[in-house]
Order: sequence, then structure tokens, then C-alpha cells
Amino acid sequence: MFKSEVYAKRRTRLHQLMKSGLALFIGNVDVPMNYPANTYHFRQDSDFLYFFGLDIQGFTGLIDFDSGKDWIFGNDVNLDDIIWMGPQPKVRELAQKCGVTNTAPLSKLEEVIKEAVSKKRKIHFLPPYPPVPEFCQSITAMSTPHSVGARAPHPRRITSHRRSNLT
Repeated sequence: MFKSEVYAKRRTRLHQLMKSGLALFIGNVDVPMNYPANTYHFRQDSDFLYFFGLDIQGFTGLIDFDSGKDWIFGNDVNLDDIIWMGPQPKVRELAQKCGVTNTAPLSKLEEVIKEAVSKKRKIHFLPPYPPVPEFCQSITAMSTPHSVGARAPHPRRITSHRRSNLT
């Protein structure tokens, strides 16, 4: 992971290019091969990594161009996870590593998106590719015709073009 200033600078550049709406960056989760506990090697979404740098499953980044705030949505580990993995950093601590000060649990993300849709705010996102993480299925189903990516080409082609404008 780079210094937090690198990710903050990338998001600042995106703020300069996009004047209004929200940008949603859905991180990846483990993908099972033949049963839930037998997963493929985890690979984080490249766009989420580029803007937020967290190579951990189950997180979503949100950039609010109107308020100027950046958010990380994710859940802190529970006692069962701590028993298996030992102490883990809190979402707030992980967000600080990429220069984000606003965090919320994943359950709050759907509420934020629904509010934005009800206010007819633009929600910019790249089209998700299978499988869409379970916690984001209802969010991507709420996409509106003005959402960026609704009929866009393959996400990797968009990514390479956007990255060249942001460096």
C-alpha cells in the first residue's frame, strides 16, 4: 500500500474532474469454486484499489462530489472472526491508511444510495462484473438511466482510459 497522500491525491483529481453526484467503488469478496469455504485466490477490484488502496474484501468506497467527502463502508470483524484470525484493525483505522476519515457500516450504504436516488443525484459507477457481492446486489439494482456505466463498455477499457487522465 502506498502512503495515504497518494490515494487522497487520486481522489482529489477525480473531484476536480467530476463536479456533482456520487462515485461508487464496490470492492470484491471471496468467490467460491465448488463450495463456500473453497475460494479462488482473492483479488481486489482494481478501481477500488486505485482510489482507496485497501486489499481487503467486503469494502466499498464512495466519493461524494457535492459535499467533497470520501467514505469507506465496511464492517468491523466480530468475535468469531477474532477467534480465528486474532485482533484485526477497525474499519476506521484501515480508512485512515488511505486518507479517508468518514466510515460507516455496510448496512448504511444502501440507505445512502436510496437517499441519493430519491434526490435524483447522479450515481457514477463502473458496471459490476459477476459475481456482484451480496451486500451490493440491491444497490446496483437501483441504477438509474443517468448512472455512468449503465451501458458502458467492459470495465477494464474504461479503467485504463480514466487512469491515464488521473495520473
